[in-house]
Amino acid sequence: MPGRHRLLADITPLRESAAFRRLWAGTTLSAVGSALTSFAVILQVFDLTRSPFAVGAIGVAQMVPTLAVGLLGGPVTDVIDRRKLVLVTTSCLAAVCPRRHAGRPGRRRPPGP
Repeated sequence: MPGRHRLLADITPLRESAAFRRLWAGTTLSAVGSALTSFAVILQVFDLTRSPFAVGAIGVAQMVPTLAVGLLGGPVTDVIDRRKLVLVTTSCLAAVCPRRHAGRPGRRRPPGP
């Protein structure tokens, strides 16, 4: 069926370019890591509070900046040099992640039910 091939994604760049394969794999792993981090935060909030309202509030707190940056960031990325933008955002992410994920030594969890 010739029409069926039009529905599938073209994976030619993945087969032909080793650099593109590395970029695609890194981007995919980064996206999976970000999704797992978001899920882990929500799971930890529920584990600590057992409150569906707190879980919903965390979900809203994560979604509002995502939507705001997504809607407002598009025009900015069209104007700014993308290489510089990627360098700055990746550097900021590398600086923030260790602080975000650092545990508090000696902090005890509240007793569960």
